Amino acid sequence: MLILIEGASKSGKTTFCDYLNSQLKGSLFYKGIYRESFNDIKENWRLGCFLSLIELSNEIKKPIIVDRFHLSEFYFSQEYRNGIFTSDYFQRIEEEILNISHLLLFIDSKEMSDESNKLEILFNDSKLDKFIGSRQWMYNHLDLISRIIDEAS
Repeated sequence: MLILIEGASKSGKTTFCDYLNSQLKGSLFYKGIYRESFNDIKENWRLGCFLSLIELSNEIKKPIIVDRFHLSEFYFSQEYRNGIFTSDYFQRIEEEILNISHLLLFIDSKEMSDESNKLEILFNDSKLDKFIGSRQWMYNHLDLISRIIDEAS
């Protein structure tokens, strides 16, 4: 199962990922590839990384928790990298994810920043199985999230 954690900068994604990883036995934790150090890498390589992680999650029988994925990649590409990650790539990744067991969690930020607003729009447009809530909501509903993951695995 692929568990994608999205949200604005400093909304608590990594902290929640660490916690979720500690609660799910045998899960893997992957920090997203959107990082600035990848700015010079061609978009086909970036797309290949996403598709490889999707394929891996389908092959292994343990949850993979991902801190930022295609929503962040699309947002940061449009804002900072001349749009190299196009809406066609975004749609292709969504289609691939829909073929596997997945869950998209969006940690809503208390601050209504431009980044938060744009990421939430992408989240709402996504066709994936998803939840939105504050970081505290995620902690309080970990039993629900765990049950969904168990049923899908």
